[in-house]
Amino acid sequence: MIPNIFSLLGESIVGKHIAKGIIFSNSPKKFHPNGSRIQVVRKAVIILKAIIYSCMAVSAVFWVMAAVFAVLKGKAAILISGFNTMPKEQREQYDREQMSRDMRNTLALWAAVSGAGGVLAYLFSSAGIAVISMIAVLILFFREVHLDEEKAFRKYKLK
Repeated sequence: MIPNIFSLLGESIVGKHIAKGIIFSNSPKKFHPNGSRIQVVRKAVIILKAIIYSCMAVSAVFWVMAAVFAVLKGKAAILISGFNTMPKEQREQYDREQMSRDMRNTLALWAAVSGAGGVLAYLFSSAGIAVISMIAVLILFFREVHLDEEKAFRKYKLK
């Protein structure tokens, strides 16, 4: 027996829009002889899964990057954009340990937000939750981006 469409797509807006009034049974020919609506629903399920799995994959990448900063501690500061392009003499004026700790915590926060979004989207079958979590990660990301390296690393300057 083929499951009810709402069990596949959940109560998401996309699911309600695509599957309005369609309930699968053992004989899909009752609803559409050519199967066109069934193909649309299958594509929607594939898109939903792709969004959810990409959210979880982004989370895994951020967790790995956070682990690198946790393991390498101060040595990982060279991986921070902008810091690696400074002359060596100038780099020694900054607290590398604190930079690595902050970067580890930031990456862990991004990983937690995108991972929570992926898991919740999977549990509730709603791509909207995953999209919202990725937008939140982008907001957090752009909050951390500084074009001026002096402004970016000011709080890590050794006195």
